[in-house]
Amino acid sequence: GQLRGNQLRLQDLQQFIGELKEGMGMILRGLHSAAELVVSFKQVAADRTTAQRRSFDLQQTTHEVVATMMSHIRAGGHSIQLDIAPNIHLDSYPGPYGQVITCLINNAIAHGFAGRETGQIIISARHGHAGRVLLRFSDNGVGIKAEHLTRIFDPFFTTRLGQGGNGLGLSICYNIVTSLLQGQISVSSELGTGTEFMLDLPLNTHL
Repeated sequence: GQLRGNQLRLQDLQQFIGELKEGMGMILRGLHSAAELVVSFKQVAADRTTAQRRSFDLQQTTHEVVATMMSHIRAGGHSIQLDIAPNIHLDSYPGPYGQVITCLINNAIAHGFAGRETGQIIISARHGHAGRVLLRFSDNGVGIKAEHLTRIFDPFFTTRLGQGGNGLGLSICYNIVTSLLQGQISVSSELGTGTEFMLDLPLNTHL
């Protein structure tokens, strides 16, 4: 009986040690994620406060911006998928670029996924023609009415008047893309299916 008792205690101890190791691993992974998030926040904050032109990797910068938005995305039960080709380097403005991505994410959550629980956003990017990059931002939300599509970038245009929307988000987005980033932005949408924004950006902005 004593021997069986000792074996049982040994098994308990081994199980406890196993669970402890697993728990420590989870804590370490959590700390690593938190540290990465802090780095992302610091980089995004630095870029936004200075709005300086510098060389940056599109994949890395987009990941950093999305990392700062993940709690907001997950809070609504939504998900985001990034499919950005590696080695796309821009000599441009990463801070304002990040503002555009943040604005599009916020717009998808507030408008596209209004009343929906499991929305999905996909951001993809590929090299375009002669020194340009094509970035596609799509959601599977409620879509935009055809009569609203031509006005969506107008200042103060909102379909949620009195519900917290000021109608400036996409207008600011449009201005950043077309002025500072020297690119183009267009939108296409189908009611009940979703919305897609296409950004056509130069790899190098001219002073």
